[in-house]
Amino acid sequence: MLNLYKESILSINGGEISDPFCMYPVYEPWTYSKKWCQDVLDFIYRMIYSHLMWIDYPDEGPTPEELKDIFKQMSQNSPNEFSGLAIWSTHQFYLTDKGQEFLDEWNISGNDQAYWKKLNHIFEENNVGFDKSRFIPVKF
Repeated sequence: MLNLYKESILSINGGEISDPFCMYPVYEPWTYSKKWCQDVLDFIYRMIYSHLMWIDYPDEGPTPEELKDIFKQMSQNSPNEFSGLAIWSTHQFYLTDKGQEFLDEWNISGNDQAYWKKLNHIFEENNVGFDKSRFIPVKF
C-alpha cells in the first residue's frame, strides 16, 4: 500500500494535475475492476478530506454539495463504459500546498516508513484512516 500511495502522490508532484487513471496504477491493464474503482475513490476521498489534494475546478473549487455529487457520479458509473469513462476522466486533481509540502519532506527524508506513519497519522486525524474504507461505495 505504501508504494501505491507514494506513486499516486508522486504523479501529481510539482503542480501537475492528473486524472485517476494516471494517478492510480491499474491492477490489470485496461481493466477497471470494481476493487480498483473503490480503491481509487477511497484514495481520492482520503487525500481531499485530509487537505492534501484538491480538484481542478472553476472558481474556488467545488462546494461540499458539488463534491458529494462528483463522488456520487464516479461511484455509480463504471469507467469500463464510455459514459463512465467520461465522468472518471473529467475530474483532474492536484496537490494542495499542504500536500506538496508533505511530499517534498518525504522525498528529502528518504525515509518511507517514517512518512508512511505520518501519512497514516494525517488520515487518522481527519477520520479517514486505513481502518475505514468504502467512504463512497461503488454501486455498479
